[in-house]
Amino acid sequence: MTRLQRQLLLYDSAVTSEPQPSGTVLRNADCGILRYRKQAARAGVVLTFSSPCPYCQELNTAIAARYVESDVTVSCEQAGDGCTWRAESPHVDGEDAAGSPHRARAGD
Repeated sequence: MTRLQRQLLLYDSAVTSEPQPSGTVLRNADCGILRYRKQAARAGVVLTFSSPCPYCQELNTAIAARYVESDVTVSCEQAGDGCTWRAESPHVDGEDAAGSPHRARAGD
């Protein structure tokens, strides 16, 4: 979730991260990527697709599937000009329930 949060912050998105008992919730209340595209369209830029959201969701879900623990479920709900991402694990045992975005390797 940290990588996604940093990506959204590059576009000056209104992003907050909230730890939950089952994992992490990343709220993007005002997506800077959408705002940037709307400004570009108003300036006359021809956009190749109507919304970046489906691409962003597919890309970041695939990245999460590769780098978070196998029992962590990553989901995204779109709402208005933002979205809410969740990384949740059914196991709440005091460990990092959201899983690590960077799996430790032997010797790390």
